Amino acid sequence: MATASCCRRDRAARSWCAARWSWKATTRTRRPRARLRRMAGTTPAISATSTATATCTSSIAPRYMIITGGFNVCSIEVENALRAHEAVQDCAVIGLPDDKWGERIVAVVQPRAGHTVDASALAAFVKQQIGSIKTPKQIEVWDDLPRSKVGKVLKPDIRARLVQRF
Repeated sequence: MATASCCRRDRAARSWCAARWSWKATTRTRRPRARLRRMAGTTPAISATSTATATCTSSIAPRYMIITGGFNVCSIEVENALRAHEAVQDCAVIGLPDDKWGERIVAVVQPRAGHTVDASALAAFVKQQIGSIKTPKQIEVWDDLPRSKVGKVLKPDIRARLVQRF
C-alpha cells in the first residue's frame, strides 16, 4: 500500500513538474517576441496592418498611451489613422488633462502642400477608421511641427505649447 501511494505521489509530482517546466520553457523562449516582430514588421511593441492602423501591446512605452475615460488609447494608432488621410503630411497625437475624462486626445496636424484640412471631416475619417473612443476630441492645424535636428517630431514641445494656450 505504501509503495502505491508513493508512486502516485511521484507520478503527480512528475506531471506537475513537467507542466511547470513546459510553462517556463515556453514563456522564456524568444519565439513569442520573434512572432510578434514578424507580424509587426518593425518593433515588438506595435503590430501594424496594411490599413494604416496599429494595435498596441502591453510592452508599449507609457508616454505613448493616453488614458481617456478608462480606455487605453495608443497615440501611434491614432497617428497612423490620421496619416492615412490624403490631406495630412504629418501629425502628432498627445493627451492633455481633462476634468471629465482624465485626458483628452489632441491631434496636431501638418497639411500637405496645396491641401486644406477640415477638422470635422478629419475627425469623421478617423472615427470611421478606428472608432469614436480613439478619435481626437480636438484637432489643431499647424503649418510646421517642431522637430529635432534628426527630423523627429518633438511631442514635449507641442504639449508645452498647447498647455500654455489652454
